[in-house]
Amino acid sequence: MNKARLGFDLSSFRAGSLRILAAITLLGLGTALGMPFFHKKTATPNPDIDRVLQAGDAAPDFSLPAQDGGTAGLKDFRGKWLVLYFYPYDESPGCTIEAHNFQRDLAQYQKAQAVVVGASPDSPARHKAFGAQQALTFKLLTDRKRRVAKSYGALDRVAMIGKRPILATFLVDPEGRVAKIWMRADPRHHSTDVLAALTELERKRAR
Repeated sequence: MNKARLGFDLSSFRAGSLRILAAITLLGLGTALGMPFFHKKTATPNPDIDRVLQAGDAAPDFSLPAQDGGTAGLKDFRGKWLVLYFYPYDESPGCTIEAHNFQRDLAQYQKAQAVVVGASPDSPARHKAFGAQQALTFKLLTDRKRRVAKSYGALDRVAMIGKRPILATFLVDPEGRVAKIWMRADPRHHSTDVLAALTELERKRAR
């Protein structure tokens, strides 16, 4: 079939195809020689959000309002294990399950000389209502400006919302150092996981 019958000229199509083929060949050759044509820029950590704590680090200090009208800070729990967990907001399904399970296991935490404390941006009044609704007896702290969550690295970016705490837990030892970290914890069995880690760490300290 000739190009006159087709009604258009194939020469430009052939030339374009040859250029694409040449580019693909050149790109493959450059990569094989260790000279990639496209360099992926390494993501730079955002110091406002991407702080990374590790086991053994000193736990960042804090003092926040609680649902009972008082305040609570890191120094108040010195000499005990502190289970400090961050969550996005009261009454969400995952946060409710997590709080319920911590309350369910609270006697075991107390037996291990551990204190459970939750923190979210919600107001003390909302914490109080949530605590009453779920029969919670441990402290819920108001991190309104998310500064404490930021210092622990428990913030995430959410489209159209901004920075929001994630489900993250920090087990702080009696000396005020981070012993273990759970990021984006699964609320369904999280309390069980924390208790298991606490039991193991207590066993090691007793040796």
